[in-house]
Amino acid sequence: MFGLFRKTNRCLDKKDKKFDLWKGYAIVTEAIQPNCRGCVQFRGSWWFARSLTEITVSPGVWVNVIGRDELTLLVELPKAIDFQQN
Repeated sequence: MFGLFRKTNRCLDKKDKKFDLWKGYAIVTEAIQPNCRGCVQFRGSWWFARSLTEITVSPGVWVNVIGRDELTLLVELPKAIDFQQN
């Protein structure tokens, strides 16, 4: 249905702007454990989220959304320089 459930590729060319919808910052609302989903608030909605690293992300921490897998956002901890640029 309108491509809503297709997976995004995190290695896309910068010129392809249609996938920018699934990139940005989110705040963790339910802890994200290794190999488990948690929850984040992203652009006014709550989403399931999964980390690409093997660390636990606590509620209240800002994460970088880099893509999605069906209805689960893929997140990673932002680098310190990411916050300085915004």
